[in-house]
Amino acid sequence: MLLDIDADRVHQLNPTASLIWRELEAARGAEDIARRVAETFDVEWEHALDDVRGILDRFAALSLIVPQEP
Repeated sequence: MLLDIDADRVHQLNPTASLIWRELEAARGAEDIARRVAETFDVEWEHALDDVRGILDRFAALSLIVPQEP
């Protein structure tokens, strides 16, 4: 769970989003995170990358992260 003090909200993360959040704390990029998701959940890397990008977009839309320029 994430506590967003600025928005006065609590976000409950599913296992995939939780893994992505933990990997972000280690300052990993989307491709590296997708590899970890693919290994952990036994899915194709391309599918994992789509999921990672979607979740990162959602985190950004909720102002939980600030995307960095490539």
